[in-house]
Amino acid sequence: MKLSRTQLQPLDSPLISFGGKKIDALGKISLLVSFGAQENARTEYITFNVVDFYYSYNAIFGRGFVNKFSAAIHMGYLCMKMPALRGTITIHGSQKEARNIERAIYKS
Repeated sequence: MKLSRTQLQPLDSPLISFGGKKIDALGKISLLVSFGAQENARTEYITFNVVDFYYSYNAIFGRGFVNKFSAAIHMGYLCMKMPALRGTITIHGSQKEARNIERAIYKS
């Protein structure tokens, strides 16, 4: 995304990885995130914690994201739904891509 480190704000608390290790984050930044098509879109500011290490995922949405968008997530179907002004927005993930990401994580 070519963001400058000067755009980052300090974090309030340390991050803990999925393996339980403490992660030194570079900082946090608030960015506009949009879902849906132009005729039925939903856009909100989301605060991201920024880290500097290789990981198969580009972003991990947490409880704050789910609450802000009032999203319902079904992991088994890789499906997320959220309300918008003109109806429900549905986002589908890819089972094939999710398996490829998991394989890459276990290899490294």
